[in-house]
Amino acid sequence: MIHLTAPDRELEALSAIQAARYVGGRDIADPAILAVILEENDFAPAAARLRAPDAALHEAATARMAAGPHGRGARGDDPARLARGAGPLGRRRWGRR
Repeated sequence: MIHLTAPDRELEALSAIQAARYVGGRDIADPAILAVILEENDFAPAAARLRAPDAALHEAATARMAAGPHGRGARGDDPARLARGAGPLGRRRWGRR
């Protein structure tokens, strides 16, 4: 949701969320708590979207998760390679050559 409301501040939001989890011991998996953390760190528009998720937020989140950490699938694999049966290191899977 940060990439939809303040894309230039994603790293700042991530830092605040991680500090809340690892320093403050807060449950960032709870959407209500995450919304409070966002508000505390001046991300009110993102907090509002989290409290009232819509189809656009769901679609954006789904697309980002599918793209993975570097835009290459959930585990960093290239989706086109996986569709051809190749593993993440170029090895074929499922007995194919």
